[in-house]
Amino acid sequence: MLKIASRDGVPIDVSLGALPFEIEVLERASLWELGPGLTLRVCSAEDLIVYKLVAARPRDLLDLEGVVRLRHRTLDAARIRRLSRGLGDALERSDLAEPFERALRRAKRASRD
Repeated sequence: MLKIASRDGVPIDVSLGALPFEIEVLERASLWELGPGLTLRVCSAEDLIVYKLVAARPRDLLDLEGVVRLRHRTLDAARIRRLSRGLGDALERSDLAEPFERALRRAKRASRD
């Protein structure tokens, strides 16, 4: 993991893929233009959520909440659940997806209000 910052100080984590999941993340990624002549390949919201679930640090869980709040209507929840089940089994963390499920319930409730 390479940690860098944008010109305005926003932290950016750069990960190089090695596991099948990470290779799939790279294949699904899209290009994001930071500025003239500076483009990054970024992972999908779903894949970012899975990374945040695995890391599970307080800041990661806050980030996850924000992504779910912004994107809950278009998220592929089935993909997140499938990936988190597999990674949860590998990491012996059967509750890996629970922060996502809580965030999704909150986002759906908030959008109805």
